[in-house]
Amino acid sequence: MRVNDFVTETFQASIRTLVEKSDSARNPKDVEALHDFRVGLRKLRSHLRSFESTLGTKWVRLQRDRLEWLDSYVRPVRDVDVLILRLNNDVKQLGMEIDSEVIKSLHLSLAIASQRERARLKIAMDSQLFSELMQELGSWTVDSIAFRKEPRILENWLKELGRASRKEIFTIALNLNEQSPDRELHKLRIKSKRARYLSEASISVLGQKAKRRAKEYESIQNFLGDYHDSYVMSQWLSNLANSRSEFQPTTSVLRGWEDRHRTELRVRWHSLWSEIESGTAESSESQG
Repeated sequence: MRVNDFVTETFQASIRTLVEKSDSARNPKDVEALHDFRVGLRKLRSHLRSFESTLGTKWVRLQRDRLEWLDSYVRPVRDVDVLILRLNNDVKQLGMEIDSEVIKSLHLSLAIASQRERARLKIAMDSQLFSELMQELGSWTVDSIAFRKEPRILENWLKELGRASRKEIFTIALNLNEQSPDRELHKLRIKSKRARYLSEASISVLGQKAKRRAKEYESIQNFLGDYHDSYVMSQWLSNLANSRSEFQPTTSVLRGWEDRHRTELRVRWHSLWSEIESGTAESSESQG
């Protein structure tokens, strides 16, 4: 398979998800459809960045900007959904330690936010701009995409991309410690997500090694995703406490729970990373 064909087919896989989920993602009751839609959107944006070397920077930036417009409406809806799930889980964990009336008010606040963001998303997805975007994405073919005319061997090219992304991940991860700022963990999560999507796309060409890599990156992404969601939850609770003083006792308990959870995750991170490093060493030895 040629590089151009591989890139086009990878794009089209994500585009099919967007097309298939575009109607159900509008349904407020179908939370999973919106999640799938957003994953398809993020995969497409991620692949554009990963494959930039064969596409050209100007074209990639244009397409990523257009997809970012759509994600700017999808992201707030999904963020509220995550906060709702997080709040429900925290309430189960803390039980009688918190004021049930305040919790009802927090749920109401999130429900209102969800309705507002859902309405904004529906307007965006009913717009002419969205229709034109989806039509253009559907027209992406190996002949219509502006590829650079550079002879490449697909397997070698994917290996090069994989090594580059892995080097970025190891550079960040090896410098992490318990005092590292949250932005460094967030950066590693984003890099791991992009590397995971690249590895998953490469499985058909590179086989089991790409599959193992994808699993490793998924474990990092999920671990740091939990950390990031906890951080976002804490920020939301802090904003609430600042605006509603009567919420402060309850939000302080919830924030304390989330802060302890993130501290625990920072401690557990070293075990996860050691497993990944050990797996890398074993993989290298088995290939030697």
